[in-house]
Amino acid sequence: MSQERDERDRQSIRQIVARYATKRKRFYSDIALDKLLSKDVLMFALRGASDADQYVDMAFAALESSSEETVMGNVWQEIALELAQPAVTEAGDMLAERDGILWAVEVKTQTNTLNARSKMQTIRVLKDTVERHSREQTVRRRKVKAVIGVIRGKSRDSFETYDNPPTDTANPDLDGFSYRYLVGASFWKWLTGRDDISGLFTGIVGGESALLDARSAAISRLKQELNDKLSAAGHGSSISDVMALANSRS
Repeated sequence: MSQERDERDRQSIRQIVARYATKRKRFYSDIALDKLLSKDVLMFALRGASDADQYVDMAFAALESSSEETVMGNVWQEIALELAQPAVTEAGDMLAERDGILWAVEVKTQTNTLNARSKMQTIRVLKDTVERHSREQTVRRRKVKAVIGVIRGKSRDSFETYDNPPTDTANPDLDGFSYRYLVGASFWKWLTGRDDISGLFTGIVGGESALLDARSAAISRLKQELNDKLSAAGHGSSISDVMALANSRS
């Protein structure tokens, strides 16, 4: 790979990471105490939270984690599109041309996001995309095929055919739909031509101090707000008091 391409790809990743950091800082500043109090207080009590501050620490982490899955999925999809060689997007679809074949690509973050229901939905999207672009290829007559690319996981490259369960009467047209299933290093190699992309992240991630500061400030703010609200309601600061306050909101 040329140094010019490496630097261009690093710059693209740097910009994607910067946009992510900006969005997360906004997420932290916008978290309202009511959002934390809507969580199941008993669950965190059973995990060991004994007072208001510990509850905020644990509920905040849970809220943060649940929001990260979608956000990071979008970040990795952006990175995949930037690093793809060659690839284009049309009408929101990610497409890659390889050896005269136009591949419709659906990117997933990890294998456990593809349970039975989500996999069926992904295959539905791919089938529709393949059929739409196949109709548009009458002049060039390129074949259009499908790829499910999984960013993280044990390297895998296989061709699979969807076997629609007999109990699923809503999607019989998906039965027999074939697609390529690429995971981890195999996906990145196919998509970018690179054996390893980790070097592209050197010096880009790992030290976003402004993001860490925004996170710490949000936690401190929420702890203060919770303790103020408990005091105003005549409660103490135990986890039982937090539960009473949360239940009073219902």
